[in-house]
Parts: sequence; C-alpha cells; structure tokens
Amino acid sequence: SSHRYVGAASAPAYFALAALVAAAGAAMGWRGWRGRTRVAPMPLRQGFAAWGLRLTQYAFACIAVAAAAQLAWAFHASAQELPRPDDLKPFFATLAGWARGSELPALRAAFSQWDVNGYALARAALYPLILIGLLGGWFFMRRLSPLLGWVSLALAALACGGVWLEGGLLTREYTGTGVLSQRIVAVLPRIDASLAAGAYLALAASAWSIRTARTAAGGHALAVGLVHVGAMLALWGALLSTALNGYSQHVVALSDDWRRDHHGYAFRVTGVEVERTADGGRADGDGGFRAFARIELLTPSQSLASGQTLYRDGRSAIEGYDGPMREICEILDYRYARYADSPGYVLHPFIERGWARDVQLWVSPAAAVAALEGGPQTPQATVVLRYFPFISLLWLGLALTAAGALWLAFAPQRAR
Repeated sequence: SSHRYVGAASAPAYFALAALVAAAGAAMGWRGWRGRTRVAPMPLRQGFAAWGLRLTQYAFACIAVAAAAQLAWAFHASAQELPRPDDLKPFFATLAGWARGSELPALRAAFSQWDVNGYALARAALYPLILIGLLGGWFFMRRLSPLLGWVSLALAALACGGVWLEGGLLTREYTGTGVLSQRIVAVLPRIDASLAAGAYLALAASAWSIRTARTAAGGHALAVGLVHVGAMLALWGALLSTALNGYSQHVVALSDDWRRDHHGYAFRVTGVEVERTADGGRADGDGGFRAFARIELLTPSQSLASGQTLYRDGRSAIEGYDGPMREICEILDYRYARYADSPGYVLHPFIERGWARDVQLWVSPAAAVAALEGGPQTPQATVVLRYFPFISLLWLGLALTAAGALWLAFAPQRAR
C-alpha cells in the first residue's frame, strides 16, 4: 500500500516469476515420474486422511481456476473492447465532475481499462478458503486422536457457522473510517468465518507439531507447523489490516501547531525544502523540482517520530498543483493515481511502523511550493493519514512460512 505506481511496469517480473515456478514444478514432476514406485493400497482409516488432504488440494485448485477465469475474462473483454460496467468504476462520477473538459477523455479511457474483478474473485474464493481451514485443522487433529479430530471439526464448523450468521471480529469492529468497498463490507461475516477456520488450522498444526517435536521427525514436524501457522498469520494480518484500515484528510498550514487526528495521533508539518537539482527522474528539466516536507508524528503513547516525505514533479510548481481534493484522490485511489501520473512525479509517504499497526503520513506540499514560486495559493499542505492495524502479522506470517519451507526444501533426506 505504500507504493502505488506498480502498474504495467511490474508485469514482466510477475510473468518471469510465474515461468520460474512452472519450470521448477515441471522439473520436479519429471523427477518424481522417473523415480515412481508402486504404492500399496491404504487401509480405510488412512484413506480418510488421504481424502481430506486431497479435498484441500481441490479447494486450492478451485481458487486457482477462479483467478485464471477472471484474468482470462479481463483479457478477453479488453481485446473485444467491451464496455466496462459502471459498478466497476469507483470514484469515476466524482472525478468526472472535477475534471476539466480537456481531461475528461483521458480520464474516461483510464477508468474504462479492464482488470480483474477483485470483488467477484474475493466472494468466490472465500468458500474454498473456509473449506481449507476446516479440512486442514481436522487433518492435523486426527493425527493426535481420531475422536479429537471429529469432535474438533464439529466444534470448528459450528463456530464458523455462528460467526457467519452473527458476525465476528471484522463485522463488529468495522467502523467505516477507512477505504473499503461496500461489496466487501457485505461479505465481512463470510470473511470472519474464514478467519475462524484459519485459526482452527493454525491451532491444530501447532498442537501436532509440538507433540511430534519430541520424536525423531521433530524438525520436520516443526517445519510443517511453521508453514501452516505462518500462512494463517499472514491471512489474518492481510484481512484485518485491509478491512479495519482507516484514513483521515487534512489541509494544514506550515507551522508548529499540532493537528489532532481521530485515531489518537497528532502531527504537524514544520516546513518544506525545495530543490531544483535533477535527481534522475524521467523528465527532469528546468521546470521540475522536488520538495521535502519535514513532519513530526505524536503517537497515542506520546512517543515522537519525525522524518520527511518526498514530493517530486517534472512540471512547474504552479502547473503541478490541481487542488487538495484531487491530491487526496491520487493518494486514495490507485486508478486515478495512474491516470494523473506524469513523468517525473513521485509522492512518497512517511511510515511509522509498529507491532500493532502501521501509520502512513502522506504529505503533498504542492500548494506551498506553488506559493513559493509565485502562484496564488496559500502556503499550506494536503495531508492524508492512513492507519493499518495488525499489518505486522502479515510480515511475521510470511517470515515463518518461508523459514519452514526452506527447512523442508534443504533438510537432509533422513530427517524427513
């Protein structure tokens, strides 16, 4: 969320990574086919576990098929030049009212571009995601005890059904102070159910890993536990920070006065330093500039963080300032940011990181710079504070999953 300018320039990296993963999978599949051995039939009790594992694989395959179908439809609709539905053009009506006449065709073209319908994909993926959590938790619990597996599965299924009907953490804590589509708000109970299923899987994997750690296969068991627990922590962090995010917008003067924010923070913009030196931008020239805004952020615990934000534009200062509401839209709406992006334009936030939350402070001093350059604007800055709770769970979970996966990949064969 800190770097909005990811657009088409990142597509080669994604396709290269996909090709690398496909080549590695093909190589390992060929190796397994060459070294295949005849497997004896499993007893019925072991067959239950095998089918549980197979069903989770089918659930992953369903998610992959849904994603591929949405991507294929986006490419097909773009190639056929089909009109993009109005409900997939958020903010367009508002921005069209602000746009000047010469801008309207370019704005309309930007919002008509097809991409994956993330709302539909999210709704479809939640069902197999819940199934993965329930089946995965049962798979590990039955390794502790077959009776415990069935009893815990029944309790977990009841818990998922309860939060689906009555609402869970996200449904109850959601306040509407952030950036979240109402189509995602409508399925928050279903997301709560997926979080409950994920918690069941993480608890079961942890219990099995701890008990198995005392055996000869302890290292393998701990690695498997890290992979599953890390994945669930990452899921919790991603969904919590996305659904419970918050933002506030301000237009402030450059002074030593603190501006209070409803998230418990206070900030002030103490000054702006403007440079004309070329810094490697795509269109550095005589009209370009870069501005560093000095800011201070006071946290709810009264700790002080200070730093600066970067604002760079290849245009002249007066030409680059389009008003505070347009700047706020650039910060909050990625599609409008891509439309408004001009050569040499950069807006980089100050980020205060913590275990419980990340806070981004976006400062656009375009009005202040335009005033310094002789424009009619007053020396003020547009500030947007964005709040993401529990985002550290995402990075912690990914780190645990990577550590477990590396152990499974490179551990000696006899340890497996």
